[in-house]
Amino acid sequence: MNQLKEARKRLSMLVSRQTEVMSEEEVIKAAVETVSENTSDGIVAPLFFGVLLGPCGMWLYKTVNTMDSMVGYKNERYVDFGWCAAKTDDVLNFIPARLTAWFILFSAPFEGRSLKRAIQVYKKYKNRHESPNAGHPESAAAGVLGISLGGDAVYFGKSVHKAALGDREKEPEPSDIITTVRMMERAYIMSAVMLIMLTAVGRWVFRV
Repeated sequence: MNQLKEARKRLSMLVSRQTEVMSEEEVIKAAVETVSENTSDGIVAPLFFGVLLGPCGMWLYKTVNTMDSMVGYKNERYVDFGWCAAKTDDVLNFIPARLTAWFILFSAPFEGRSLKRAIQVYKKYKNRHESPNAGHPESAAAGVLGISLGGDAVYFGKSVHKAALGDREKEPEPSDIITTVRMMERAYIMSAVMLIMLTAVGRWVFRV
């Protein structure tokens, strides 16, 4: 029980939902969701815009993304003020979110899972999330892990229903969080290699 309390406390530093009354399963699912989504927001997207537009592009993206994280909520306080940041973030993350999903999917064989099965789950659930982008990395993670993400959560005292993402082939386990972190690390390596290669090719083409 003490471990669950500590997990709730640490999770509260990463997510905006209320964690005080979360069950162990809900904590695991929330951790997997935030790590997979932030693989795009915090790693792949900044690298993408850094390569595309240089340091200024990376700075611009993170400014918009941070604004979305702080005020991009559909509640009475932020719905008008945060609208622009949320929509701009949706546009900027369109490509990175989808790249991230495939980087996560390519982790399936490393985790003893079927890549084909993971892709099937991803394609089935990728557009069921309220966000046009978050459902892509989250569905990919669900496909690799064999669990179902989403479900009801409490934000700012209000219960919000989130569509299920993934087929529930097994119960969520604490080890799924560690696996998701490994997938994030692989996604970082794959995205860095791909973007470095694209940069090198681009320079060669324009030089010619």
